[in-house]
Amino acid sequence: MSWIQEKFNNYAQIVEIIGILSIVGTLIFVIIELQQSQQISFADQDLASIEIELALTTEINKHIDIWRGGNAGEELDGRSAAIYKNLLDSVWIQASKLSQARARLGANSNVAMHEFAVFLHENPGAKALWLKTSEKYNKNKALLNYNTTGSEVRDRIVFTDLATLANSTAKPSANTTTETELN
Repeated sequence: MSWIQEKFNNYAQIVEIIGILSIVGTLIFVIIELQQSQQISFADQDLASIEIELALTTEINKHIDIWRGGNAGEELDGRSAAIYKNLLDSVWIQASKLSQARARLGANSNVAMHEFAVFLHENPGAKALWLKTSEKYNKNKALLNYNTTGSEVRDRIVFTDLATLANSTAKPSANTTTETELN
């Protein structure tokens, strides 16, 4: 009887080892699937960002004279001023969304804000309109007793860079503001 029992125990151990190996194999497969899903998600986000950027560039190109005039600070008529404001708002939103996406990936999310600040510094009309719009937004936010947001932190990054650029000809470093400010 002990011989049969010993054989049974050996088979039971083999079955247990096979069971453990199948669980480990399944876990490895699940991890690989999750990584692939994450890569696909990132690729989808990148594609969507590229499509938005392309649409924005196409829209700017449709109104290139308005874009150039607005950036230079030229006086625009009512319709042209509205088009210019919408284009500039779209550029700001795209920079903000890029910043948020980079933060989700754990990358330096401030790069887009620094680039936007440089754009504003180089385009006095864009800078004037953005400052006016930002001031109006902040007044409305204060009226509504609105809490600090990620957008406010991104605004602060741009304001800081604009002040830096006003005092020097150097472009701001992509690492001048820490990621902890976004939390």
